[in-house]
Amino acid sequence: MRPLLLIQIIVIVLTCFSLTLEHVIETDYHAPPVGDVGYGRGGIVAESDRDTFDSWEDATGGHSMSAMFAEGGLKTDYELSNINSVSMTPNGKYAVVGQNQGPPQIWDAVNEQLVSSMQGPSKHCGKVALACSCTLLVGLANDGADTQSCVLQIWDVNTGKLVQLTHQIRCATFTLSNNSSNLIMAGNQTHGRGISVGILDLNNSGLTQIKSDTNQSYGGTPSFITLTPDERYAIVGCPSGPASTNYVVFDLKTQQESVQPFTIALDSEPKCSIVLNNDQIITGTKSGQLVLWDIPTCQCLHT
Repeated sequence: MRPLLLIQIIVIVLTCFSLTLEHVIETDYHAPPVGDVGYGRGGIVAESDRDTFDSWEDATGGHSMSAMFAEGGLKTDYELSNINSVSMTPNGKYAVVGQNQGPPQIWDAVNEQLVSSMQGPSKHCGKVALACSCTLLVGLANDGADTQSCVLQIWDVNTGKLVQLTHQIRCATFTLSNNSSNLIMAGNQTHGRGISVGILDLNNSGLTQIKSDTNQSYGGTPSFITLTPDERYAIVGCPSGPASTNYVVFDLKTQQESVQPFTIALDSEPKCSIVLNNDQIITGTKSGQLVLWDIPTCQCLHT
């Protein structure tokens, strides 16, 4: 890779991280309602802001409150079971906690107090996020046995009650659109060896699906999904063996329900990628390289 290009990539990555810091560090503090979380209104939200939701998740679960907050963690009598997932709101004021037993919680990260506890049955909630201008809380739950397919659950933040969907939706991972009103999901196909991407409109429960070739396998269960800033492409990461990932790119603007997406195999963890713009993404490999590749074609550009 040419030195000038490498410097440009490093500057872009550092800029993304600095934008995140500028976005979440605020001097003003307002008590709940939880709607005050710092989401952008209109325009394009930086990819680094969207990825804030993926913080502090791992395959084994078990996050402690002391790891979540410095100086010994939360000082409260409220007891949480094993924590599977924690996501921070973009301004850093609230933490959404997914538990091993029981529904998700919303915590005030400044005052170290429980703000709200969702209602209804929920176990092994492995991924959580606030959506629709923080009026909804979205989570993935499973029975602990089938970790490859999770049930999508949605709560009304104001009432804490479960939102009843017209039908059960199962997926492996998800991300949110820029305005947080659409849920973009990825998972294994029920019938066949391929994977599917679903787009759920959280305002009207409309669901659109795009499926890959049912006879084509892309590795393990998808564990990573991210979007380009213009939301045209969804990049899905599927672990393939102990040392590599198959990245599968779906064109969300396609009018076809069944497609043959472009793919690229890299020796990386699925989440070790960051989108730079609408056409390029950079992946960090286990061998210590930075691989710049083209999203629409999945062609390697520079290493």
